[in-house]
Amino acid sequence: MNTHRRFALRRRLLHAVLCGFVSIASLQSAEDPVAVFSQVYNGYERTRLPDGTFEPEAYTFGKGGKWTRAEDDPEMERFDFYSVARAVAGPLAGLNYLPAKSSDEAELLILVFWGSTDGSRDFDPAGSTNTFSAAAAAYSAAKFNDEASKSNPDLRDAGTSAASDAYDSALWLSATMNDERDRLDDRNARILGYTEHLSRARFASHFPFAQDIINEVADSRYYVVLQAYDFKIAVAEKKLKPLWTARISMPEHGNSFADSLDRMLVIAKPFLGQDSRGLKRHQYPEARVELGPLKVIEDEPVN
Repeated sequence: MNTHRRFALRRRLLHAVLCGFVSIASLQSAEDPVAVFSQVYNGYERTRLPDGTFEPEAYTFGKGGKWTRAEDDPEMERFDFYSVARAVAGPLAGLNYLPAKSSDEAELLILVFWGSTDGSRDFDPAGSTNTFSAAAAAYSAAKFNDEASKSNPDLRDAGTSAASDAYDSALWLSATMNDERDRLDDRNARILGYTEHLSRARFASHFPFAQDIINEVADSRYYVVLQAYDFKIAVAEKKLKPLWTARISMPEHGNSFADSLDRMLVIAKPFLGQDSRGLKRHQYPEARVELGPLKVIEDEPVN
């Protein structure tokens, strides 16, 4: 085999291996489950046509708003109400929810909310973790010195008392930060549809499934919330009558909002306008790529 052909063969083998790594890496972000929580209200139920599809319903979008954690996310800034609404319109059309051509035709008002939650995982503005570690170490050292200084009770009592006070203060600060994290988790759980599951997880926190729920709420998560109301009542009576809602989210870490938005809507589509009967957590249905035995293909002779 001449030098040119050996180089070509190596190039092809390297390309095959790299493609395999790229395919595997691209699947990693797809492992994050998409969470969906949807409910219906006031007897809302869709009518099916003889062919099994839903009877068309006309809607108009309303701007619910964006709530995003303080950290800069340039990609998130690119998405305004209209870009998110356009993405949502696709799955809705697949379910025969169609944009109203006029206000007289509109049956639903669908408010669109989007953003990313500020997870509690790294929330510790008071530095309670470091404070507690230092106080615990100082208290342990004081107790050790206490035993070693029995010949001087006055000195022993003063050192132990100061370390004990600092330790108690650190415990109080740590408990305060835990309460703050719980409140942050509660707020995020309401946005994401995790409220009931988070309550159960806290009660049974020693089980692996409970830790999964607690960790998911503690993560910063991209989300989209759709809230559908009776449009005609909103116009005629100036009040909102809820018909259905869908809360969709997935982890922010390692993902981009653009890709996450597409994935969330693919998973959520069957639940739009339906009752999910609790929180549903699904993997993104992305095709997997597996490398089989490598096959060497000889180059054609070069003239």
